[in-house]
Amino acid sequence: KKQSGAKYKVAYSLNKKKLSALKNGKVKAKGVTVVSASKNKITLKKLKAKKKYYIKICAYKKKNGKTVYGNWSSAVSRKTK
Repeated sequence: KKQSGAKYKVAYSLNKKKLSALKNGKVKAKGVTVVSASKNKITLKKLKAKKKYYIKICAYKKKNGKTVYGNWSSAVSRKTK
């Protein structure tokens, strides 16, 4: 669900267990790539072909000069072409 005025962090990995290391407010985990997005749609580039990637998303906002993160979504899987 889109949050008004929010930006997003998108995390992806070939290993689902590594994504589970991303808890509320945490934006770094070993073996996980996190990118920023400001729109509802993002294209991830330079991925390995014919591999299954696991993806999570998290909303964040700047509030009183501090970055506040929402909860990470459940992981979804997508296979590259």
